[in-house]
Amino acid sequence: MAENPLIRTGIIILGVIITVVSASADYTGIGQPWGTGFGYKQWAGTILGIICMMTGMILSRRRDSEG
Repeated sequence: MAENPLIRTGIIILGVIITVVSASADYTGIGQPWGTGFGYKQWAGTILGIICMMTGMILSRRRDSEG
């Protein structure tokens, strides 16, 4: 699946973007009003972003160790 290094890098970059957007949603105005806390959608997005980053890193390490 992830033979192409661009796919692995893309997964990592996508994870970073999802994490940053989710974690900063309150500050940018796309989340809940300021001061209401970290909502469940922010938690879900942040966790999903971290999972994407970890998946991309694992695929990169696994591929690098094979070659």
